[in-house]
Amino acid sequence: MDLDANPNTRLRYRAGLSATYYDLYQYSVYALDYGEVYLSRWDAWPHAGAAWLQGSYRFPGGVITTAGLRAELFSPNTAFFSPDEGVTVQASDKWQISPRLGFSVPFSDRSVFFTTFGHYFQMPPMYCLFLETSFDFAEGTVISGNPDLEPERTQMFESGIRYSLDPLTDLSISGYYKDITGLVSTEDHYEGTYQVFSNDDSHGMARGLEFSLSRRPGAHLSGTLSYCLSVAKGRYSSMLERYNYSQVGIVYVSREDNYLDWDQTHTLGASVELCSFRGEGPSIAGFRPLENSSAGLSWSFGSGVPYTLPPTSSELVEVNTERYPWNMQTDLSLSRTQDLGPVDLEIGLGVYNLFDRKNVVSIYDTALFHQTGDPTGETGNPRAWSPARHFLLTAEVRW
Repeated sequence: MDLDANPNTRLRYRAGLSATYYDLYQYSVYALDYGEVYLSRWDAWPHAGAAWLQGSYRFPGGVITTAGLRAELFSPNTAFFSPDEGVTVQASDKWQISPRLGFSVPFSDRSVFFTTFGHYFQMPPMYCLFLETSFDFAEGTVISGNPDLEPERTQMFESGIRYSLDPLTDLSISGYYKDITGLVSTEDHYEGTYQVFSNDDSHGMARGLEFSLSRRPGAHLSGTLSYCLSVAKGRYSSMLERYNYSQVGIVYVSREDNYLDWDQTHTLGASVELCSFRGEGPSIAGFRPLENSSAGLSWSFGSGVPYTLPPTSSELVEVNTERYPWNMQTDLSLSRTQDLGPVDLEIGLGVYNLFDRKNVVSIYDTALFHQTGDPTGETGNPRAWSPARHFLLTAEVRW
């Protein structure tokens, strides 16, 4: 439910309520081998709700300020057996009141400075709360859910400038940071008999600077140019990373923040499209071969993401100390639309990886790659490389 009110031309209020009820059930059996069977059977009825209030005011000169509060509540609505305590406990409700603030200041009729700050609340996926909570454990190490998990809590700030060069062309420069606490990991129970999802005491962070120059369609020439400088660090790149380490005998992981799996310091992209409209282009015996046609070229570049070398000790691992090679790809697209009376026929051709560049997308043996530069591993897996040059021909009829 949303309410939106404008008492006058300068003031605006918005408010709303939302509620969600879940009816969840899972029953699954996974037989990995004889005597190694995993059974998951659970049901749950959690619910969630939110209420928000936001107000904005436009000052003389075009300055706009916006402030709001969002209250969020999640109730697991369940009691669960705690093996550590040996009793059944009630999962507590989780809630947060999140302030949000933003303002924009125009410097001229073409430029504006903007900034936003806010707190955000997000519960982990439902399976992290309720998986295996029936404790139907079979042989082998399993992961149990934790209905009493805390939410992930995020603080985010962004600030930047937008400038309009002309009605179709915009320039934007902005910077941001994001801090996240309450990230989910796993922890051992009963000397590795099973593991439980838990809130790790670490935090994640992301920082970045973005640049964008874009020209929207509407003229013969359009395109974009973008660049991002960023860093993403934390202790674990996924909620299962600690569990995966334990399965191969790694006991200790560095407690220092490391680069996360998706950390990519530099990303750069560019695209350009030339197009013609109906009745344009040279005429040959009354036929215009270039009308309603377009040609586009896109290019992307990315510096290498991190990877981890096998540890020299079975008890300690240093995470993401190495980097993939940088990658680059160019794509070409061509299309033409022909008027066939009541219908339009569009023929398109896409050429992907135009220059047939071999980019490393997966490393199947990090130690071998570190020594030889071959990412395919001992089996020579071709999926270590990005797809070779390939084509896509399309036809679309519109009426």
